[in-house]
Amino acid sequence: MLISELCNGGELFSHIEKVIKLEICESALVLKQVLSALKFMHDKNIVHRDLKLENILIDNISEDYIAVKLIDFGTCC
Repeated sequence: MLISELCNGGELFSHIEKVIKLEICESALVLKQVLSALKFMHDKNIVHRDLKLENILIDNISEDYIAVKLIDFGTCC
């Protein structure tokens, strides 16, 4: 059995398609979270190897904040 979290926001790629472009502050928040996650994984000697917009899920989104999570570690090493 596999249990995973529910991320109500969907894929970051779909979100960008809907809004056409991200605001600079929203982009900065997403980039900071993705880079923080990558640093954490690299410190543990884990490489994602399939980083793309479809593998970044929006966990929570509000007017002034967006929280994202990395998914799909099938090709990591």
